[in-house]
Amino acid sequence: MINRNLDIFKSNLTSLKNASHDKNKNEYMTHSCIEVINFDKVKEQYIKNLYLKEPPSSNDCLVFNNKNKKWLFIEFKNGQINKIVQAELKKKIYDSLLILFDILQKDNANISASRIYIDYILVYNDKANINSKDPILIQKRLSDPANVEYSNSFINLAKSIAKTTKSEHLICFKLSSFKNFCFNDVYTFNQKEFEEYIKNQFS
Repeated sequence: MINRNLDIFKSNLTSLKNASHDKNKNEYMTHSCIEVINFDKVKEQYIKNLYLKEPPSSNDCLVFNNKNKKWLFIEFKNGQINKIVQAELKKKIYDSLLILFDILQKDNANISASRIYIDYILVYNDKANINSKDPILIQKRLSDPANVEYSNSFINLAKSIAKTTKSEHLICFKLSSFKNFCFNDVYTFNQKEFEEYIKNQFS
């Protein structure tokens, strides 16, 4: 999948740091300089002559991981991830895949291929979501005594979900349904976890 150097990708290359830039806060969510495809720019170029009343959404970037031979969609969220934002994330995933499939239609690109060849990462700001009631996110924090205390009911709920999940890692913000459906795997990393992942996978 994606076995050709298409001009629309080659003309929209950037660094991961630039792709993570939060314009509203003028902050970067990573300082990694690995080269990625700016998928927001790909989308803009893709829809340029479509004259749409409402443009589609898009993930921030796309990059090939030579270590595991998978393509990787990455989305950065520097603010609070509430139900509205969760719905926006899901729309970005679907819209991005449709755009990618259309660009690569001659390469047999479809959902059957994406669930084999593409992973997804959401990078979130842990501090901005410190009061989140997401039980999976709470479960991720339980082992860290520096974090805020949670009520017993939420801790018990998080523990029960963790016991029943078949995932090797915890997927927050209700994105686990995309694993084995649209993507090979799904990851939700805070900034520290993401830096460790990038160091391990791309160094």
